[in-house]
Amino acid sequence: MTATEIATIQAKLEKQLGPEYISDRPGAGGSKVHYLEAWKVINLANEIFGFNGWSSSIQNISVDYVSYQLNSFTDVDG
Repeated sequence: MTATEIATIQAKLEKQLGPEYISDRPGAGGSKVHYLEAWKVINLANEIFGFNGWSSSIQNISVDYVSYQLNSFTDVDG
């Protein structure tokens, strides 16, 4: 990789994302949780590094929210 290519990638990585990249969903206590959708991140990585120019791996998975409502399941017997 040339110095120019590295500088171009670095400049792209330093740019702040616009509001069109940020999504939100309801959070605890009526707050909003802001996040990046995976497909948008993948598109950005492909744009910056090229297809097959990067990789990813899942390092840890944890559940941060489960919605459970009493009597929300239907009995198998009817």
